[in-house]
Amino acid sequence: MKIEAAIKKIISVIIIIAVSLLSSPVFPAANAFIDARCATATVNSDILHRTEKGRFTIGVPPAKILLFGYPGAPWSSYTSISVTTLSGTGNTLTIYGSSGGTWFSDSGPVDTYDASNNTMNTSYWKISGIKITQNLTLVKNPVTNSQYDTVKIEYITENTNPSNVQVGLRVMLDTQLGGNDNSPVMVQGYGQVTQEQQWDGASVPDAWQTVDDIVNPTLRGQGTFVAPKPDHLLIGQWDYMGETASRWMYTLHPAPITDTAVAIFWDPVTIPPQKSNTFTSYFGIAQASGAELSINKTVSPSAMINYGDTLSYNMVYSNLYNIPLTNLVTWDTIPWNTTLVDAQPGYTVTGPVISWAMPDINDNITTYSRWFRVRSNYAQGNIVTNTAVAEYIDTYWNAPETKRSNLVLSNIATLTPSYSPTISPTFTITQTHTISPTFTITPTFTATPLALVLSVIGPFPNPAKKNANIVFNLTADAYVKIRVYTLSGEFVVQLEGNCIKGNNSIRWDLKNRQGNNVSSGTYLYDMEAVTARGEKQNSKGQLAVVK
Repeated sequence: MKIEAAIKKIISVIIIIAVSLLSSPVFPAANAFIDARCATATVNSDILHRTEKGRFTIGVPPAKILLFGYPGAPWSSYTSISVTTLSGTGNTLTIYGSSGGTWFSDSGPVDTYDASNNTMNTSYWKISGIKITQNLTLVKNPVTNSQYDTVKIEYITENTNPSNVQVGLRVMLDTQLGGNDNSPVMVQGYGQVTQEQQWDGASVPDAWQTVDDIVNPTLRGQGTFVAPKPDHLLIGQWDYMGETASRWMYTLHPAPITDTAVAIFWDPVTIPPQKSNTFTSYFGIAQASGAELSINKTVSPSAMINYGDTLSYNMVYSNLYNIPLTNLVTWDTIPWNTTLVDAQPGYTVTGPVISWAMPDINDNITTYSRWFRVRSNYAQGNIVTNTAVAEYIDTYWNAPETKRSNLVLSNIATLTPSYSPTISPTFTITQTHTISPTFTITPTFTATPLALVLSVIGPFPNPAKKNANIVFNLTADAYVKIRVYTLSGEFVVQLEGNCIKGNNSIRWDLKNRQGNNVSSGTYLYDMEAVTARGEKQNSKGQLAVVK
């Protein structure tokens, strides 16, 4: 574990800590979008203060984490170097910047600028006659070629020996998105990786992505490969990758990943004397990889309404990019204080959820729209709010994604209905005896307490064939866990994520915790929602699976 690895050396390096803390232990290469920080000193303190000279961490300024240790403790991500002399005199396997090698007189890291005025952080280190230059350069996003939001991670290995040498390299990134040190990782063409997996040779994908939350991601980091690609990509458990340089040849572990890390390998290549080889990868902010659904929602009228007025909702769906999105399903929760009037044909209503199965969107030109109308109920609140939700398969990542529309609202201006309600409200009438009698009309409302309420709208679809969405409403932001069981009580899988106030959904891909498809039948689920203040709500339900 990381804490155990840090504690082992604390006692033996007290003097080093004291000296190192006199100056800043990290040097940043930063702009408004991305921040790469390289350690300038070795400080073997606890995991929040430890640094290892030459190692780096990455984040989004001022305080969003992409790699563990950001902003001030680069140590858990590191680069392994493999050096083998062809003369048979020996081989070396070590970590960049370790005590086995030597730093150059301009030991760095130093800050330099190129013609494009993007920052570069450079350091130099030598081992077994191989001079290694580490460049951390802030570059334009390699996918969109737009803003400087990506770090180009580059190693130049130069052979200063009199004979040929083979040099290989492995970059290990300890991913942490925000506060999630087990940030989910998706691989292009594969989907989410929950158990250690390795890609080799031609199967190495173009990109991988990690998010802070698989249900409602707010922060996305992306690794991108530009030809020539690395020889291997490994998504695995940080603890097993460890800090020992001997972890070059890796055996996959069958257990679920609980602390994600990404290793990028380049197999050893022969470098003649006075020649060099360059190893390059990219990591930064995820922008336009894959398909991305856009939902633009409008309501008419959007200004003041009266009780009994009809509201028309219209949703326009489009794909921002040319990569197909498939299995598109969109749904909306009919506002609690309204009644459905009618909707675009092809809809399905399950409780308060109205939904449509949509055509695939294969380009960024085609658009589709869906509409429905509701009537505001008498004396129920003074505002009507609504947000549409859609789920689809992003064929680039081969992974499900969820998209929310913009929030639309209509304010209720008066308590006077513009139609005849079926239930007449009760008024208190107070007469004043004047020449022209006047009346005071006071409607009575019941206040709703401000507390966490978990309202399960239901599984959708039910029965489910490919996946199921458990749709629910929260009156406050909360962390939600859903545990699924068989009718006999056998635990199947746990689903969880950070959810926001309002309507939410958590998707189940109809697989158990081992990643295998479940069989047809009825399944029970327990839900628990907990707020940051400790408020807790529970609910139960069941859904059917038909294969």
